[in-house]
Amino acid sequence: MKSRLSLLLTALLLVSGISSYGQEMNFIKTNIFSDLAGNYGLQYERILNEKLSASLTVNMMPKKGIPFAGMINEAMTTNPDVDMDVRTFKYSSWSMTPDFRIYFGEGYGKGFYIAPYFKYSQFNVHDFVVKYTNEENKVNDITLSGKFTTTSGGIMCGAQWLLGDYVCLDWWIMGFHGGRGKATITGDPSIDLTPAEQSDFEQEFESINMPMLRTDLDVTADKVTLTNKSPWLGVRSGLSIGIRF
Repeated sequence: MKSRLSLLLTALLLVSGISSYGQEMNFIKTNIFSDLAGNYGLQYERILNEKLSASLTVNMMPKKGIPFAGMINEAMTTNPDVDMDVRTFKYSSWSMTPDFRIYFGEGYGKGFYIAPYFKYSQFNVHDFVVKYTNEENKVNDITLSGKFTTTSGGIMCGAQWLLGDYVCLDWWIMGFHGGRGKATITGDPSIDLTPAEQSDFEQEFESINMPMLRTDLDVTADKVTLTNKSPWLGVRSGLSIGIRF
């Protein structure tokens, strides 16, 4: 985590050095709706000239559970040999989004804008335990962990207002991005899987129909590894408030 923070701080300093305009050309903002959802973030924007600016948005979500996990758990139907309690599922995430803004109208950070952007995101799964009952009626705890990363590009439109000399309001009206996602999930059994159990896992997996997804499963006695590659689509919107300096 320390290395990630150092990388992000370095990126912010690089963006801040793009232009030599006065200090009033800097903005620090936070997305109100994202913060309320527990996905905390900051955006640094640097005005380059009347029509252009560059910005970097960083978000981090601490480890948390799935909303409405109890309702989801009751609605799930699974194999009777598998006990999967989604209430124990924990995840976290972080993302980094650089963009360039093209301002229309007044400019210099004011008015309607269009912003091409790139987004990198990483979602982490933390020690999710699935209980599997084998043919000998022994319970095997399989601890799942891993990550899902996405890289995508898109475009967003929005509008920014200056409220007095130091406060700004930035409305991300709507943005769309698309790219690729890759997941790697590993499971560590508490009891080594027999050859018959390994075969059962593979057969169950092959029976699942997942169109448009490239998914591979590798099962050994002491590890289950699932890798997945898929298209990725996302939406970007929000309302940010910040300061100008």
